[in-house]
Amino acid sequence: MADVGLVGMYGAATPDAAGQLVNVLAHHFHTLVENLVDEAELSRARNQLASAVMMNLELRGVLCEDIGRQFLTSDERIPPADLLARIHAVTAEDIQVRAV
Repeated sequence: MADVGLVGMYGAATPDAAGQLVNVLAHHFHTLVENLVDEAELSRARNQLASAVMMNLELRGVLCEDIGRQFLTSDERIPPADLLARIHAVTAEDIQVRAV
């Protein structure tokens, strides 16, 4: 069970459009089951995540919280360079949702 991950999507809508939002999110999850993510989209997502992580780690409070969370959950700290390498190593096959 060590080869698992968490995938999530975020959406916002006015109350009268909430049903449409649910349909759009369900469509995108279905697409992840049926098709591999396009390499250009995956590259953009990797870069956005890497940038967000590094920008957040520049804040001392976030850095300390991150270190604490990592030690509480795994008794070790992943250095930022290793974390970036892991982000950039993710493939389209890694994130394809498998129907259960």
